[in-house]
Amino acid sequence: MIDMNKTYLVLILAFTLMMGMIACNTNKKVSNEEDSVDNKSAIADSTKIQIDIIAIDSMTVIFTEDDSRAIINTDDQRKLAESMITARYDTAWNDKGIMVKMVAPDYTLIIQYKGKSADDNKWLMIWEEGGRAKYNNKWFLLADDQKETIYQLLEKYRSQAK
Repeated sequence: MIDMNKTYLVLILAFTLMMGMIACNTNKKVSNEEDSVDNKSAIADSTKIQIDIIAIDSMTVIFTEDDSRAIINTDDQRKLAESMITARYDTAWNDKGIMVKMVAPDYTLIIQYKGKSADDNKWLMIWEEGGRAKYNNKWFLLADDQKETIYQLLEKYRSQAK
């Protein structure tokens, strides 16, 4: 029969060695302020329309009534992103579980990011009536002072659409 004291001694020794190995883990990342700032900025706020301008490969607008398309230039991509970030999260349509039947959007934007597949494209749909937008399956209300800017910016591509 095994001596119980020896068994306890072996278990305590094994536990101590295991704890020592965990404590001496050289793969631990030392946290600092700079890392925490980077992590905070990397976390997307789902109550805002955030378009990463730097990572965009292309942005295409589709005019729904005739399914024509045009590529939006880089300067206008930036203006559009700045205007869209002012949109307010629509708590009535998102948080209440309301089923909404909508007509097709006036504009659909397909945002393709560098190094991402077509499955990772972001879709932004905009309705002039009601000043609504849908992005990442969430509803937003366009800011009153930005609606016309957004519509005019997109409309200038109608003549280029094919």
